[in-house]
Amino acid sequence: MSSTSQQEQVVRYYSGWRVPKSFGIGRLSTAQTAAVFAVGAGAVIIEMAAGLVWAFFMVALCAALGAVSLIRDQHGTNFYDRRREMSAFRRARRRGANVYRSGPLGVDGRLGRAFRLPGILASAGLTEHTDALERPFALVSHQDGRVTLVMEVSPYGRNQTHQEHINSLVGLWGAWLAGLSRQLGVTDASVTVETSPDTGRRLRREMADDVSADSTPLAERIVMDVVDSTRESAVQVRTWVTVSFDTRQISQASTRRARHAQAVRELASKAPAITQTLAAHGGGAVHLARAEEVIRMARVAYDPRSEILFEEAAAQGLAVDLGWHEAGPVSHEAVRDAYHHDSATSKVWLMSQAPAGRVRDTVLERILEPSPDVERKRFTMLYRPMPASKAPGVVERDADQADNRLATSKRPSARLRREASQAQKATEEEASGAALVDFGAVLTVTSTQADSARALESTAAIVESMAASSHLLVRPAYGAQESAFALGLPLGVSPSRQSLVGRWAR
Repeated sequence: MSSTSQQEQVVRYYSGWRVPKSFGIGRLSTAQTAAVFAVGAGAVIIEMAAGLVWAFFMVALCAALGAVSLIRDQHGTNFYDRRREMSAFRRARRRGANVYRSGPLGVDGRLGRAFRLPGILASAGLTEHTDALERPFALVSHQDGRVTLVMEVSPYGRNQTHQEHINSLVGLWGAWLAGLSRQLGVTDASVTVETSPDTGRRLRREMADDVSADSTPLAERIVMDVVDSTRESAVQVRTWVTVSFDTRQISQASTRRARHAQAVRELASKAPAITQTLAAHGGGAVHLARAEEVIRMARVAYDPRSEILFEEAAAQGLAVDLGWHEAGPVSHEAVRDAYHHDSATSKVWLMSQAPAGRVRDTVLERILEPSPDVERKRFTMLYRPMPASKAPGVVERDADQADNRLATSKRPSARLRREASQAQKATEEEASGAALVDFGAVLTVTSTQADSARALESTAAIVESMAASSHLLVRPAYGAQESAFALGLPLGVSPSRQSLVGRWAR
């Protein structure tokens, strides 16, 4: 009994992630180092042509401009990054690209009366197919040739298991991510956890279906009173997992349509294995999302108040006939630090720094749990598994660059020595079979209140405090709220395939 108790109390800590840095002199990047040599060469030419004084002024001016680029804030952005970010948004606003109107209000006659998804999701398509087990599943097609498989999962809750099982689940999840890098055609994956108010209609419907024919009216009334009393405080938590595939890696056909058809056949045969593997690696019950479910998810994200209509239709046993071309908002307007869409206003933050040091499995608990002060919250982890053929070269190059920075520093700091040690450890782990995965995070908060802009202002401090409690450093997606909102949806948008403004997209 004592041995079992000790095993259950073993708490593991996790670390080892780092941001790869390019080679350069000291704190300089590769481009900045090249600029230093270019300025030196230019100074020699000017000194020979115009004299030492002009060469001195040129070097002083370039040094002042370069020094500004070395001053970075806590998110790693400098003055030029922020100016470029602001300039890009101002240009988009002058063109009217931050405003969208669809349906009868739309200015593009080619769209007709359709309510298509805006921005980087405008070119996405949705189809439904059947896998080898005769289960329907939806595929989101993207303009760059990728297709995304959307799955809704019901993972184990922390309160439903013990510490030893939690440790094994963390290991299994890492093994699942590592396995993605060995699958043909996998380019991206994501996990989205959304908390939102529960309308109460679903619980009422389920309780009504479970009422016994022999129950007394008093018992039925007590049950329904309890259901009605929990409506105001009820919260629903939904989790999605997406996996994106590149059709050009799956099929060598010459046309895009042929590649897509071959990819569909391939995924139809792989879908049972994908769901079973995900369930075995901590996903719990895994459900392949159907086309109508993906449409509803997208529609509710852009118009949260429409969820009541879906619930009422389900209560009456009716199906909502909504197509993919009707899943978008009627209108939206993106401002620098917020996104107004249909019946709500959202604000999006992006992870600028991952948790530092060693963390426990509960590190993201604060940011994932429901909060009475945040109406709707969506947290998305983005993963990009690196192919096994490229990982050795990447980690070896990263280790060499870390060693060079350490060697070229006159007084190496503890941080430089730690980075070099971590880079060397990464090469050893990769050589022993570990996979390399790039990751990021998107945090979206939505309010449907009458004065939603003011409500988000009061919520912003709470959200940033929740992120800090989870050891995350987040920054609002200034000037890219609309694109970041789409990036946080479980629809397979890849930041590496989009030209988005901001350091976070690079």
